This record gives sequence, C-alpha cells and structure tokens, in this order.
Amino acid sequence: MNQKRVHIIFTGGTIAMRTNAQGELVPASSGQELIQAIPALKQVAEVSTQQFCNVASAHLTTDLWFQLRQAIMHACADETVHGVVVVQGTDTLEETAFFLDASLSNEQLHDKPVIVTGAMRHADEPDGDGPTNLLNAVLIAADDSACERGVMVGMHGRLHAARYVRKWHTTRTDAFTSLEHPLLGEIR
Repeated sequence: MNQKRVHIIFTGGTIAMRTNAQGELVPASSGQELIQAIPALKQVAEVSTQQFCNVASAHLTTDLWFQLRQAIMHACADETVHGVVVVQGTDTLEETAFFLDASLSNEQLHDKPVIVTGAMRHADEPDGDGPTNLLNAVLIAADDSACERGVMVGMHGRLHAARYVRKWHTTRTDAFTSLEHPLLGEIR
C-alpha cells in the first residue's frame, strides 16, 4: 500500500496539555507522543513530525508565526509531502489560520493543503477531542481533493476556510464555526 506522506508541525496547546502535580495544566506531551497514541494514523498516511514548539497558543508571537510560515513552506517544498497539518492551541487558532492563509499562496504551498487543528479538551481528559481532530486533519491533508485549497481549519469533524472560521465558544468541542459562510466539508 502506497500511502501519502503528511508532515505534522506541533506547536503545543490544549492538545498537548496535561495536569501536573500542582493541578495546573502545562504543556507536557510532545507531538511524537500524541501521534503514538493514535494507532489509526498508520492506516491513513505516512507521517513525519516536527516539534516546532510546545506552548499555549496565547504565547505564539509574531516572530513564531513567521517562523511557522517558513516551516510550512519548507515542508511543502518537499516533493514527498502531500500535505501539512499544524497542531496548536485553540485560543489563537483562528488568528494563526487567517495569517497563514493571507500570507501563503498556493504557489508557495506547491498546491498542497495545510490543515490547522487542535483540541478543546486536554490530553488527560478521557473524552478528549484531540486524537480525533488530529486523525481527521491527517485524513484531509492526505486527500487529493484538498489540494489547491490553501489553508483550512479542521475541528470537530468539520472543515472550515481559514479566512472565515471563528471560535464562538470557550469550552464546547464544536467551538468553531464559519458563521454565514458554508463549511468546506465534513468528516463522518
């Protein structure tokens, strides 16, 4: 079976948070640990990973955004990569997605899809949404129909255009919407 390769760039966020001995949520899981916890990924695509940083998304600075942009362009320039997934916290996910979409052309992305995803629930929660969101993002990035669409956001089984996505709720797993704009798709 010849699987497509998806490059996953991890920046941290709730998806990588765990509760420490003092009861505080802190960045604790690496990207490699997150993908090892999702055995189904092996059936979907060949994945490569990059631990870009491991911070809450509120700590992503403009400098980090520009470095992330460069990392995405570098990954997309690799002929063996079919698509890229960016994993980050949801506090600034819509801002990151908008910045990336506004600053990266399909030419710079080599017509490859970039899917931004994260989690509303941290890794310690038994009903965490991170593994499903990450698996779905990889599914989208490996799909030929996602090519030439630029940057998109995949959360809660829904695919949003990066320019229109908004976080409308602070705790619900379906916290992201495209308001009056239609969804690009759904994963079932």
